[in-house]
Amino acid sequence: MHHLTHTASRDFPAPPDAVYSAILHQNTTPADRSAFGAFLSITPVLGTLGSVGYQTLFRCNWSLVDLEMTEITLAATPPSLLRVSQRPQRFLLYKPTERLPPVGDMPPTNLEKAFASGFGSPPPTTEIQFDLRPSEIGTDLRLSIDLRMMEKPGWLKRRWAKQIPRQVPAIFANITAALG
Repeated sequence: MHHLTHTASRDFPAPPDAVYSAILHQNTTPADRSAFGAFLSITPVLGTLGSVGYQTLFRCNWSLVDLEMTEITLAATPPSLLRVSQRPQRFLLYKPTERLPPVGDMPPTNLEKAFASGFGSPPPTTEIQFDLRPSEIGTDLRLSIDLRMMEKPGWLKRRWAKQIPRQVPAIFANITAALG
């Protein structure tokens, strides 16, 4: 198994329970639908938000298609630890009523083949861990993102090597926005 890991930390001027709650609620509302990777729909599948085993189905803007992903809560110790696992499931045709595709492009004719080509078989799993500790100004949050691939890393590793560090500021911004 191949791993690609990125770790970052940030202090938030709020107590750990408030930051923990902000983390839980950052993925409950779809954002700007036109942005690549933006959540188009978020559907709870099983369990209760914040509990181990909670499962959610996400549909994301993936340019010419929609990417369906699952997220499962692996560990939850409020307000100090939250670990989730995300895994791509399949491509779906985008819904023209939700957004417009990029100009001049056509979606792939075989969605299964395009998905396998893009993500491999089995697709990679990403684990995201939030470790929270009280600090002088509120809460110190340590964020770890670990991409786990079965196949030899290729273009996906290169893409994720660029994408993961970009996700960290977005996650921190979502938490800050949720804190108000």
